Parts: sequence; structure tokens; C-alpha cells
Amino acid sequence: YINGNIRIKNEELISNLSSQENFLYNKKKIESDLKLIKNIYSSKGFSNVTIAAKTEKYSKDRVNLIFVLDEGSQSKISNIKFIGNETFNDKYLYSLITTKSHNFYNIFSSGSNLNKEIFLFDKSKLISFYNNKGFFDTKIEYKLLSNNFSNYTLVFYVEEGDRLIIDEVKYNLISNSIKDDVDIFKKEFVKKIGKNNFFYDIDIIDNHLTNINNLLI
Repeated sequence: YINGNIRIKNEELISNLSSQENFLYNKKKIESDLKLIKNIYSSKGFSNVTIAAKTEKYSKDRVNLIFVLDEGSQSKISNIKFIGNETFNDKYLYSLITTKSHNFYNIFSSGSNLNKEIFLFDKSKLISFYNNKGFFDTKIEYKLLSNNFSNYTLVFYVEEGDRLIIDEVKYNLISNSIKDDVDIFKKEFVKKIGKNNFFYDIDIIDNHLTNINNLLI
């Protein structure tokens, strides 16, 4: 039995337990189940949940296993900040991440956005974005700052590092038969990176490679 659970249904919890009906009573499995239930709640923003397991005698050789829960309050991200980003503004970086804040713009949103696995995913996503824009030494860390009423501020600390600049573009052609066509694409490519202040940008480079490959095909 599961007692005290309001936000998460019995089926979702029981289906993941190691302890099962008509099997031997096993303390190690119960300890594992306690941790599992806590992790399920933690993933949904319940960081203050308390769980206990108790038994009641059912017959001479059988007991009922009961998990008693106090869910506590559900924690949420009420604000997201970026510190140290100079090249890209907060609004743009915010559009890249999965985590979203629960604020007065979306007060009707349900559930929690307090999920550490998603924070790590967002951190990796931001670093990958910076790498694609020529920042190969970017370092990003995050921290949760507690506010009142179980709300948190998620802060991403960004150390951009230096940005790679394209100094020269060279082509090694196997055949000169396509040189004139390549020169046309090269002028377009140099023009685009020039508008980008000659900074390395994987999107511009990939687009150019596509054009060259199509030409070769």
C-alpha cells in the first residue's frame, strides 16, 4: 500500500518497486524502494518528501507492506539568470534551454520544473551552442539559489573564453574543372563570414559545405 501520495498515483509508484506481492519480505529491497520513491518525487520537484515503510500482520505468515509519505511542498524554478554572457543576451540563451521558469506569465502551468537531470542537459546544450559559434573554451556551471515558498532561482555562470576568427579560407581541388564554380561559392561564403565579423560559425560553414557537395554531386 501507498499512503499519503496525492500528486503521484499508486500505479506509477508500485510498478517501479522491487518489493512485490506474494514474494518474501526483504529489507534490502524495501530500503531500495524507499530511495526509488524519493527519487521519483525529487524528479517532480518534491525535494522535502519524507517516506517510511511499515508492516502490519495479515496472517500467520503474511504481512502488508505500507509506504507512508509526506509529500511536502513542490519546489519550482521561479527565475532563471545568466551571468558572464557578453556575446549572447539572456533572452536568446533562455530560448535554447529546456528548463523554463514558472512566473506570472505562466501562472497556470502545472507541475514542477525542478529537475537536476534537465539542468545538466541544459548546461551541455549551452556549451555545445557556444562551441558551434567558435567558443571552444567555454565553461558553464549552474547553481540553485533558494527563494521563499519553495521557489528557486536557477543561475547559469558563463565563462565564454576567446572566440575563434577565420583568418583565411583555402581549397585543395583535385580537379580545376570546378574551380570557377567553387570560386562563386567561396565569394558568397567569405561575404557571409565577413558579415559575421569573420567569427567561426558552424551553421555558415555547414551551409557552405552543403553547397560544395551539391556541386560535386
